Amino acid sequence: MTWGALALGGLVASIVFALSFLLSRRMNLEFLDLAGTRPPAAESTTPAAWVFSMLTSSIVLGFATAWLYAAIRPRFGPGPRTAVFVGLFFSALLDGLPIALALSRGDRVFAMNVMAAGFFLLTYVVAALLAGLIYWETPESRHRRDSGRWPTSS
Repeated sequence: MTWGALALGGLVASIVFALSFLLSRRMNLEFLDLAGTRPPAAESTTPAAWVFSMLTSSIVLGFATAWLYAAIRPRFGPGPRTAVFVGLFFSALLDGLPIALALSRGDRVFAMNVMAAGFFLLTYVVAALLAGLIYWETPESRHRRDSGRWPTSS
């Protein structure tokens, strides 16, 4: 793996996730306003705790997306097909699994949850595509991978 390219791809994917989280919050608050069910605690200013958790999760998810793309790239080959696999993996893990667990318990799943899952499926795929476009391998790292010598070996 080329760590510089991995970091750059993770940073770009993190920005995509941060923007999608902000857009998702805005859409959710507007939906609650239309339904007349917005709680009084949901003020127009964003609390610092939400901003911190949004930035932290965006960074972790962005770097995990870039790392998974780089990890499965030798098996599936470079390109959009591999990035779509990465996006589908994170969508199934982070959105599909909670919905499936809620349904298996007999809980109600609201249309807003399903729409959010579709929105984030698109976000995961776009972030993985951008991380994949940025990621590259040097001939030296490709040789080390193919020969079984990792960067930590001498």
